[in-house]
Amino acid sequence: MVFKKFPKPRSKLLRPSSPLAPPPLPPPPPATADFVLPPPPEASSATPLPTLSLSTTTAATTTQLTHLLKTHLNPSFTSQDLLAFLKNHLHHHPKFTHLDLHVFRYAAALDSFRHDHSTFEWMVRTLAVTDRFDGLNSVLEFMVSNPCPCSDALEMFKEMRIKGCAPNVVSFNTLIKGFFRERKFEQGIGMAYEMIELGCEFSTVTCEILIGGLCRVGKVLEACNLLIDFSRKGVFPNGFDYFGVIERLCKEGNLGRAVEVMNELWRKGNAPSFIACTTLIEGFRRLGKTEEAVRLMEKMLKDGILPDSVTYNCLLRDMCDVGKSMEANKLRLLASGKGLDPDGMTYNILVAGYTREGKRKDGQLLVDEMLDKGFIPDIATYNRLINGLSNGKSYL
Repeated sequence: MVFKKFPKPRSKLLRPSSPLAPPPLPPPPPATADFVLPPPPEASSATPLPTLSLSTTTAATTTQLTHLLKTHLNPSFTSQDLLAFLKNHLHHHPKFTHLDLHVFRYAAALDSFRHDHSTFEWMVRTLAVTDRFDGLNSVLEFMVSNPCPCSDALEMFKEMRIKGCAPNVVSFNTLIKGFFRERKFEQGIGMAYEMIELGCEFSTVTCEILIGGLCRVGKVLEACNLLIDFSRKGVFPNGFDYFGVIERLCKEGNLGRAVEVMNELWRKGNAPSFIACTTLIEGFRRLGKTEEAVRLMEKMLKDGILPDSVTYNCLLRDMCDVGKSMEANKLRLLASGKGLDPDGMTYNILVAGYTREGKRKDGQLLVDEMLDKGFIPDIATYNRLINGLSNGKSYL
């Protein structure tokens, strides 16, 4: 397997997420020049990790390392030449072994060189067993951006755990993202289950990579099954919003599966966001399934999930349009008790419903409440509403 070369070094050497990450080497000399290791970076340009940078070495040490490279590697060295150098000369060297990542990155900057599977694997394993996880994450990110996830990643991580170097969620997420970018979905999902086996907790980012990646390629039902399985195994991360899955199911007209997924996750303590709930309610409304929409609205209100006023008022109107103004008003009272106060539109919808159904007494109570809360601007408007209730004509 052949990899693309690493990106050229940039002036900004450090990232916020990895303040101790070693800086990449300056551009290599022309092929015609002598093989010379580039000088260490300026001390003020970054705060390098001492064991991975030449910035703290003496000029004599730099010269010695340059001589060692020149002795064992010709200017047109291959990945196998570099691997042999790292294994046989640098790895056991008492003075230069800690500079392996520096040399690895220097090689990547050469126009004539490409890292392959063997050099990547050697570097990843070496960084893992020496607890240099910042450097490990950096190399994994390079592998993904090429893109090229390591096909032996699962075995590599098992070996890391055996040696007491448990991979963290960032390393897993990086490789899962790489597998998905290469459309190797089974391997990416397998990595997620490897996380479960190793006791590594999922993050919301893990689920976003997995579920979002599957949904983007049309594998929505697979994403649903994965969510439910994670929930049943108790690894579903707190705070993950599965709105995207509900939205895609609704767009496909598969509201039945959307309800099943939401109910299953909800029962396990993974409550949906109000956006997921309102998306499903709007799906029911489009199909004329008012009763199902009302049941979901009642459930979310009882769980303290408040809808937006637009969806709420639209559902009340749907209920009044089918002669269920009394039920609509009960829903208003439930919402008010949970902190969702009615607005002028809410009252107008309910009064119009009572008017059509000839329920003058109930309607008048609402009109009086509107007056008390300042939703009726003047006495003329009040009289018009009362007259409408009396003769069964809505003036709204």
